Amino acid sequence: MVKEESLLYIKRTLRDFEKNKIKYISFFLLIVLSVTVIIGFNRSMDSYVKTVEKFFETNNAEDGQFSVYGELSKRRILNLEEKYGIDIEEVKSYDSDLLKDAKGNSISRDENITVRVFSYERSINTFYLLEGNMPKNNGETAIDPKFAESHDFKIGDRIVFNSKTFTITGFGITPDYINILKSMTDMTASPATFGVAYISDKDFKSISDSSDFEKFYCFTGKGGEYEGLRKELQKDFSLSTFTLRENNPRIIQVFDDVNAPKQVSLVIGLLLVCVVTFVISISVSNTIANESKTIGIFYAQGFKRSELLKYYMLLPCVISSLATFVGAAIGMVISEPLLAVESEYTTPKVVMQSSPMLIVLGIVLPI
Repeated sequence: MVKEESLLYIKRTLRDFEKNKIKYISFFLLIVLSVTVIIGFNRSMDSYVKTVEKFFETNNAEDGQFSVYGELSKRRILNLEEKYGIDIEEVKSYDSDLLKDAKGNSISRDENITVRVFSYERSINTFYLLEGNMPKNNGETAIDPKFAESHDFKIGDRIVFNSKTFTITGFGITPDYINILKSMTDMTASPATFGVAYISDKDFKSISDSSDFEKFYCFTGKGGEYEGLRKELQKDFSLSTFTLRENNPRIIQVFDDVNAPKQVSLVIGLLLVCVVTFVISISVSNTIANESKTIGIFYAQGFKRSELLKYYMLLPCVISSLATFVGAAIGMVISEPLLAVESEYTTPKVVMQSSPMLIVLGIVLPI
């Protein structure tokens, strides 16, 4: 009897599908689309955020930075560190005009191409090598990959900073320049006119101008209140700038830009799921209403309400489940190419991962 009922369910289900093929295929495609959008964008953006957050943690991203006219003495730095529970480090940087291209041809100063050179020997915003080798020896440097790509620099090429020639040994970044802006007021990065490079402390001393009156510092702490630090620096020194991490577009803008497509895709995907759910429920209700006479005959033959409900829900459930898994598979596949949305930022290689919440929103909820 059970076998006969099962065969009856299957036959009538196939007949219903054949009769309403266009309707059910439309349901299938809408569910696939909605799940693809939810899984694809959210898996991509979540993985991107987690990679950046891990990079910040591993490479000791700054909590803030400031610049003063004059130089803080070692004793004063120790006093500030003890008083506010922070670590302070001088940022050694020097802006150099790029005067020769990758082939050694001269570049006019009118083109205004700048390379900001840093010492990579740091304890805050530590250097991360993306490709190649660390510039450990004198006369070696690592530069950011987007600037290198824009000017056709390759590993092994030579580049000149303040009349001193350096050999490029690799490409890399630091947490404070994920978004490589020349100025914090710039809207977007421009690798054609600005890039960053990293050299040893010894090499830095040989090219920099130690007479620079404005000194830059970065600090890390326990994420506390830094207003007291700002006021003290403003009172006792000629404070030029004071910027916390959450206000620094070089660091934080990546999260703003990643969260936008993530939230939009989630809203659109869930709205599509709700719309399809509503349409399917209306369709099933109409089918039941139109087949009231047939249902009456089934009741007379001894079929139970639960058995009839199972029959009318079988096809929508099969279509929904199949479409959800197809959409999830497509979303997984396209999630990595979607990382190109954030191609303007320079980050470590993104490791793709799926969070439990994504599985709930993208697979369990639609089903």
